[in-house]
Formats: sequence, C-alpha cells, structure tokens
Amino acid sequence: MLESELKKMSKKELEDHGRTLDIELDRRESKWKLVQQILEAEANVYFAETEEEVVEEISVVQPETVSTNSEYVLEKNGSFWTVQYNGREVKKSSSLEVCQRFIASR
Repeated sequence: MLESELKKMSKKELEDHGRTLDIELDRRESKWKLVQQILEAEANVYFAETEEEVVEEISVVQPETVSTNSEYVLEKNGSFWTVQYNGREVKKSSSLEVCQRFIASR
C-alpha cells in the first residue's frame, strides 16, 4: 500500500491493516510512527502463492550505503531509504527524494 494511502487512514484503520500483516500496532503512538511500522512490515514480507497455500517469507537484504554528507549517511535497505546521523537512524522513507531533502535541510 502506498504511503499516501496510509496517511489518509485513521489510527484505527491503520491498526486493522497492521493486523492483516500480522503486526500489532499501538494506537498511542503517533500516526506517522504507525505508518512507518506498516511500511516496514510491507517491505520485509512478500508472499509466494502456490496452488494450495500462501507461503510467507521474510526477505533479508543487506543495507547499501549510497552517499555520505559529513555526519549524515544515506542507505538503501530493501525498498526503504534511511538517513543516519552519527550512527543513529533519524529518517526513514520509501522515497530517496524525501531523504535527500531531509539531509539538504540540515
């Protein structure tokens, strides 16, 4: 599901959608955090259909460092981009452009 579609959902709808992905969300968290948790779950799980059953598998992807800007590191991990500052993750998005704008604004 697209990030823009998730942002239009209520926290209750996000919680229900999370359950379809076998994750339990805490509605006390911010809506942004709930959306990020769903996007992460969707990126890590893919389904392989067979004639009789659906097999769920976790994809393991090694992060790839794309660029560095002094203390900022931009990495691609699966379908997500992460920005790290001094070794700590400070931004995560499915959009490279969003992460690049985040670094440029600092």
